[in-house]
Amino acid sequence: MDQEIKERIPLKIYFVLFVSFLSILSIVGQITILGKQVYDITGRELDLGLLGLAEFAPTFLLAPRPRSGDGCHALIPSGRC
Repeated sequence: MDQEIKERIPLKIYFVLFVSFLSILSIVGQITILGKQVYDITGRELDLGLLGLAEFAPTFLLAPRPRSGDGCHALIPSGRC
């Protein structure tokens, strides 16, 4: 009979996952609180939209884009790229 070998996940991996979870949780909380503060100060939904745009714009502007003219499309994988 084959015995199953159970490998333990190292404690360092658990620590990295836990710290990553806390980091993401704090970022989401910060974004939520910032939106609430903007709405409480101004009372306008437009300002919430502008805040969302300001939070999204760096990600959009810094995301890598496919080069034009090389015959490849980022969303359609093909074997010739």
